[in-house]
Amino acid sequence: MLDDTVECMLKAELADRHQRAKRGLYGTSRKLVDVTVPVVLREFDPQAVADGAVKFAAALAPGQSDSWFRCYTRTVFFFGNPRNLAARHAVLECAGDNAVGWLGVVDRKELNQLRRLLRPVTGALPDVSVTPGGGCAAVAAPPPGARWCLWLAIRDLDLAQYLVHLHHTVTEAVLTGKVRPSDTILLRHVLDLHPSRLERSDCIYTRVHRSLNNPERLRLYALLCHEG
Repeated sequence: MLDDTVECMLKAELADRHQRAKRGLYGTSRKLVDVTVPVVLREFDPQAVADGAVKFAAALAPGQSDSWFRCYTRTVFFFGNPRNLAARHAVLECAGDNAVGWLGVVDRKELNQLRRLLRPVTGALPDVSVTPGGGCAAVAAPPPGARWCLWLAIRDLDLAQYLVHLHHTVTEAVLTGKVRPSDTILLRHVLDLHPSRLERSDCIYTRVHRSLNNPERLRLYALLCHEG
């Protein structure tokens, strides 16, 4: 019975995300534009990914934001040096001393050229510090320039999967107005996140997707809440 209740909570959260994507940021009915965002990594710097993702998403024009959101903030990660791409492709945002670069919202057809230049991110997730206990005390809503905790469940994730869950959560929180450009996101890693945390009042955004070990089940991969 408990497992059924948990699965229902996760299904409801995922269904809500599907509805948000279908509706778009502005609730308007228009033709879907098939877009994605290429991100280039020179080195593994997850905090730089989070920081740059906030700035990148916040700087997008309304039409770009809506198109990308309706495509589920689709993102493709490549290995490479953002600085070396300047002559071939515009780099709209960099973070971590050029450790990470965002190439903008592009038509998916443009990925073919990038795939000839760059290697997609693959491989194991490098060691990250796991936070003991996985707790984060609930606090009142912080003032402007808020600080948030992004809890990421990393058990069994490879590098690409980790980046996808991190990037989706951060950018969608920005695009929907939950996180502002002046805010700070602090990364917290745990092996697993229990779905009961969805009920916390201080949580503002979540990431639910298929379980790696059982595709018929869902798993809570990320949770964004007030720092405390």
